Amino acid sequence: MDDNGHGTHIAGIIAATRNGKGTVGIAPDAEIYAIKVSDSRGKGSFSVLVKVINWAIENDMDVE
Repeated sequence: MDDNGHGTHIAGIIAATRNGKGTVGIAPDAEIYAIKVSDSRGKGSFSVLVKVINWAIENDMDVE
């Protein structure tokens, strides 16, 4: 759940598809995975970010 809309907004900027209806994202062929890093107040920590990145790598997600 995206508590603040920020992640959803950023995902749209990254992966908006080429559908002839508006803006195209910077990586329209990207695969987007929802992984929560910050809490409902938008607060997070570096250690949680590292854990999430490691989890993504361990689950064969291409993290760049």
